[in-house]
Amino acid sequence: MTHFATADEMDDDGFFAGQLDMFSRWAAEEKARQPDLIVHAANSAATLRDPRAHFDMVRCGVAIYGLDPFGVNPAERGLAAALTLTSYVADVKLCRAGESAGYGRRFVAERDTWLGLLPIGYGDGWRRGLSNNAEVLIDGARYPLVGAP
Repeated sequence: MTHFATADEMDDDGFFAGQLDMFSRWAAEEKARQPDLIVHAANSAATLRDPRAHFDMVRCGVAIYGLDPFGVNPAERGLAAALTLTSYVADVKLCRAGESAGYGRRFVAERDTWLGLLPIGYGDGWRRGLSNNAEVLIDGARYPLVGAP
């Protein structure tokens, strides 16, 4: 097995193709010596990018969850979300201009802002990298996620 370093970068100056060619030659020689050998190399991006990378099996990761490894609309490749994370609005509080919310004070209100408190966070698997960088859907309307869980 191997892992393609640039499978998710379409403008990799041919590195992916070169790595695939080199591994294919090696794998063919090894399969000739060991016919039962299982060859695999493709992550989600390589699986979607080039069928020659499939060999005997593929190791999809992010695509299993419905995310596109190339950062485009997953529906364009027929990918659909495998999971839904749900919670509820437990409280609504006024955050005055200059006040903060969340661990590390990662959100500071620029103006008076009403905040909904969702009882879900880091301990539930919510990535802190999404702090101030995601949206929540409440009754069909999108709202920015603010603060750190």
